[in-house]
Amino acid sequence: MNGPSKPETRTLGRATAIAASFLALHLITAYWNPLCLWGVDALAYHPNWAQTYFALAGALLLVPRVHLGLIAALSSLPAQLDPWHSRASLIRASVALACLALVVFIIARSVTHLLGDGLLFVRELGAGTWQHLPRADRAPLAFAFVGVLYDLGASVWSSAADPYRILSVASGVLYVLLALQIAHTLGSRGVEKALVLGLLLTTGSLQLFFGYVENYPLLHAGILFYLLLSLHALRGRLPTFVPAAVL
Repeated sequence: MNGPSKPETRTLGRATAIAASFLALHLITAYWNPLCLWGVDALAYHPNWAQTYFALAGALLLVPRVHLGLIAALSSLPAQLDPWHSRASLIRASVALACLALVVFIIARSVTHLLGDGLLFVRELGAGTWQHLPRADRAPLAFAFVGVLYDLGASVWSSAADPYRILSVASGVLYVLLALQIAHTLGSRGVEKALVLGLLLTTGSLQLFFGYVENYPLLHAGILFYLLLSLHALRGRLPTFVPAAVL
């Protein structure tokens, strides 16, 4: 078998350099972050073993033989292990992934709200002033869902944070299901679909789904829904006005 051509080698080298820079940025900002790059410095809040694991795993994946070997291994998996193999297997995978996501999001629940206005939202919702404040950061759809949930369970909520937590977890389950569908739509082979799914399920936005009190969880699930509809519209399966209306 012939090795990769020179253009392929250059392309692979550029891709590796970009990935290496991306990983290095996360490691550097864990110890030195003069520009306060929010979100990039997530490793700074993890113990040393997690930072070491990230560095070693990242460096290993940059080795062409390693990541090409992983792709080859994914390609050689039996069709029965491919969740996109048939409609029935996709349904089973969707149910299993949704249940797993639900358990993980609930068990690993976020207990400290360090970012955003979560504590402020809870205080205003519990005090009954939340609906009447003309604040610039209002998110009408998210606020409407939280308001309905709060009114429905007003007698059982232990805190005004509870409806926010429910919306957060529910948005996370919806995000996971939509990620599975987008991977199915974008990828032409099992390995491509697996890579797309892996990318979508390792984004920083997943932190919003662990019962975090904010307005954004529903937005991130909505972005995937819009993307999925747009993909179908581009391929002629839906009229253009459908994703436009969702947007």
